This record gives sequence, structure tokens and C-alpha cells, in this order.
Amino acid sequence: MNKILIIFLTFFLFFGCSYKPILTNKQYDIQFSKIDFNGEIKLNNIIKNILSQRSNKESAKKYSIYFLTEQTKQIISSDAKGDPTIFKIEIALDYNIKLDEQIILSDRIIKQLTYNNISDKFELLKYEENLIKSLAEKMSNEILMSLTTL
Repeated sequence: MNKILIIFLTFFLFFGCSYKPILTNKQYDIQFSKIDFNGEIKLNNIIKNILSQRSNKESAKKYSIYFLTEQTKQIISSDAKGDPTIFKIEIALDYNIKLDEQIILSDRIIKQLTYNNISDKFELLKYEENLIKSLAEKMSNEILMSLTTL
């Protein structure tokens, strides 16, 4: 009888708790009134969209942000024929956040990934786009987290 009760309570506790990721669909108590950027266009648009989606449109604090992105792709390793086997993508993001025309936060974020070459060039291009999108999402989350800790 005790084993059945313990199993029932354990089952109830595991399924009674819910897991919810912290950063997904979270609205922050900030608003970006102005978003300016330079650098890689695709990367900048991803970051801009995430910052716009996660900001609260009715917030009392209105920030302006300027960021500059740089993306480099390097060949890390090649095979005997000279064909690349391992690549590295590095993305650098410099940003300034202003409140009432005063810079309150200035930082640099650098993210990099290494990945293997794929013989199908179309698949390689799609894979690189997914990696860049993932890095851009991580960077925009870091910007939001650094701003909320002020």
C-alpha cells in the first residue's frame, strides 16, 4: 500500500509541475523608440525583430539603441586536396543603449561557432543561415538581459 501511495505522489508531483522557459515570449518592461544599425543586413533584421517583439509598447522607459554587426567566415581545416572541411563563423556586435539621449549601456558581444563542411552547397547555405539566426537570437537575448539588470 505504501509503494502505491509513493508512486502516486511521485507521479502527481512530476506532472503537476510545469516547465516554462524563461525567455520565450517574455515581454520586458522596456520599449525601444529608435533602433539604428549598421553592418550585416540579415543579421541586423533578425536582432531588430526580436528586440521589437519582446519590448512592451506601453512601457514608461523608452530607450534608443544603435548596434553594429560584423560577421566573418574562416576556413579552419582543409583536406589533402585543399577543400575546406571545417569552417568558423564569428559574429561581433557592438551596441549603445541611450535613455534621454545619454548612453547608459555600451557593450560588445562576440559569438562564434565551428561546423563541418557539407558537400551539398545548398544544404550548407541553409545550415549557415540557421546558425546565424541562432547566434543572433542569443545576442538579442543578451542585450535584453543586460538592459533588465540595470
